[in-house]
Order: sequence, then C-alpha cells, then structure tokens
Amino acid sequence: MIQLFYVKDCQVKGVLADGTEHYFPQTLDELTDCLNPTLFFRANRQYLVSREAIKDIDLWFNSRSSINLRYLGNQEKILVSKARVAEFKEWFSRK
Repeated sequence: MIQLFYVKDCQVKGVLADGTEHYFPQTLDELTDCLNPTLFFRANRQYLVSREAIKDIDLWFNSRSSINLRYLGNQEKILVSKARVAEFKEWFSRK
C-alpha cells in the first residue's frame, strides 16, 4: 500500500512501505480528491500521508505538529500546516 505522496521538483511521487517510489501524473490536489479521506490526509502543500504510515505525532510550538513515519526509515519530520492542525488532530483521533 502507498504510505505517502509527496511533491519534489514539480513531480508527484508515491512511496510504498519498502521505500519504492513511483511517479504519478496527478497533482496532490487531484489525488486528495480521489483518495479515501479516512485513509489519507493532506498534511501540507508537499505531503499527502496515509493513516497507516503514521507512527506518532510530535507537538511543536505555536500549535504546530509533526508526523513521524512508521516505515521507510524516513528521519524527516513532516510538518502539518498551521491551518490544518485542528483538522489533522480530529482526523487522527478517529482511528
């Protein structure tokens, strides 16, 4: 299953649990509209994350949150945009 989608250099990539990446012709907005909103959340302009991929959440200053991933060995924290923090917390609590 795809763990997350992200944009880099104007290209959308989907990442599987084993770290394999695949290019997608759609934009993140188009993918957000197509995917089940109970399974995927648009964290910010760059990332669309699956619920399954989320290991835990760190609370930051100024009501910000960051997502730690369960897979991929990804050490990069995915910041949830300030405008979406409340929506993200509600979405994540519905596990």
